[in-house]
Amino acid sequence: MPSSNQRFPPRLLPLGDSAWTVEFGERIDPSIHARVMGLGAALEKARAVDPLFAK
Repeated sequence: MPSSNQRFPPRLLPLGDSAWTVEFGERIDPSIHARVMGLGAALEKARAVDPLFAK
């Protein structure tokens, strides 16, 4: 059985004029949770370099 990462690549959905929803899968799963947390860490790192990034 393929892992959650292989079956569900991230999907971007517009959320109004200035935001996005990112979907990583269709269920609650430790591997999906790790991907969500990884995105959060990457955004925080980018904000440390440029405070206006992803605000």
